[in-house]
Amino acid sequence: MKFLKLQVENFMAIASAEVELDQRGLVLIQGVNSGDTSAASNGAGKSTLMNSLMWCLYGETAHGVKGDDVLSTGH
Repeated sequence: MKFLKLQVENFMAIASAEVELDQRGLVLIQGVNSGDTSAASNGAGKSTLMNSLMWCLYGETAHGVKGDDVLSTGH
């Protein structure tokens, strides 16, 4: 299986995100916390992005969050 793109919408703290994966080797994910400039990249959603992939593949995040508990409707 080869992933071409990771597209995330309304998943936990991520309103919308897209990462192109086709024709790439290693992918560096960097974040910028625009809501809190003192936090640098903390809270930017890097781990949440990976948790979205885990949720799709295994039905739960790395922290065991399952089902509709990952949905975010506040965006």
